[in-house]
Amino acid sequence: MAMRHLKKASTAQLIQEAITFAGDEPSYATDNYRLRIRVLCQRKPGVPIFDAAVALCESEDRISKCVGTDILDALNADWKRYHFPFAERSAPVLDRLLDDPDANVVLAALQAISQLGGVPAARLVPLAEHASMKVRFGLIDALSIEEDDIALRTVIALSQDEDGRVRDWATFRLGTSQIDSAPIREALVARLKDSDDDARGEAIVGLARRQDPRVAQAIGPELDFQTTSKRPNDFAVEAAELMPSRAYVPALELMLARDPENERISNALARCRGA
Repeated sequence: MAMRHLKKASTAQLIQEAITFAGDEPSYATDNYRLRIRVLCQRKPGVPIFDAAVALCESEDRISKCVGTDILDALNADWKRYHFPFAERSAPVLDRLLDDPDANVVLAALQAISQLGGVPAARLVPLAEHASMKVRFGLIDALSIEEDDIALRTVIALSQDEDGRVRDWATFRLGTSQIDSAPIREALVARLKDSDDDARGEAIVGLARRQDPRVAQAIGPELDFQTTSKRPNDFAVEAAELMPSRAYVPALELMLARDPENERISNALARCRGA
């Protein structure tokens, strides 16, 4: 259906089509689904759409709950000012969905909370023990580690999660945070020998950004590993650029020979040669 026809469609029709296109997991739904959600979220006035979304969230159908949550997530949003007029009214609805038995519903609620806020960290923290990896992964973005010590401690705990993807994302949040504290540094050091390449790489870069001398022992071996890796990444290269050493020159030269157009490797090599 063309956009002009979607704009003329009734709210009830768009919601029903969104539910149809959502499939089993709205988080991975098609463009047809996203298009209908976008049209709904742009409609003014927003109150009737909000009421319809709340009704979906309070239904017994898990897909309807996810659709309702997606509508709340961006209803009448002003992205330039990062203003969400229905954020405060959405918070108690999303809070209730955190207790839903379906992991996809909980994940959808967390994704909306990460955007809208309004739910305290103390309410979210127990989800760090959730059986679903997707929920634990989604929790990381919903926690504001810069503003809440409980949230920070929870993300540090998630950086030790049994699932590599969760450890990776939690370590990324810690490594890119503007906070520079002993607990964060210790959490990053603990990941320097992680079996997950990305989690280990995020830890290396996070420590290099903080100029922590303990990372020096990890950069060289990681560069050597990347020269033979079937799926090389730039973490160690970025770390070498942040904390240059002539000891890294041979590995960087080998990497540049394999990828001569790579500007990041070239810049890191130049810095290390001049170290």
